[in-house]
Amino acid sequence: MFGFQDTDLKKTRFYQDTYNEGRQEGLAQGFEKGIEQGIEQGLERGLENGVRKGREEGEATLLLRILERRFGPLSMNVKHRIASTDAETLLIYGERVLDAKSLDDIFADGSFVDM
Repeated sequence: MFGFQDTDLKKTRFYQDTYNEGRQEGLAQGFEKGIEQGIEQGLERGLENGVRKGREEGEATLLLRILERRFGPLSMNVKHRIASTDAETLLIYGERVLDAKSLDDIFADGSFVDM
């Protein structure tokens, strides 16, 4: 139309400045969006982990109270074992309390010996 080729326009300072400015804005927006998403995902994971750990601690505390009531004072080894056990295993131990005649029956998998 004005006799300019597309490649001629791309060589102009105005085009290059405008292109670079747009590129920088796009990168900044992309970076900002990425940071926001990262923070959101981090908070979500942190909350999930916190809830999970809180639930496990509550289950462990309840199991310790039940065991102490049923079998009397517990050794530090037993307390440590319960405190460091995952939620699934805590549920198994909790179910075993119903039929257990001794602490050994709770840890019937043989992986724990109280000294």
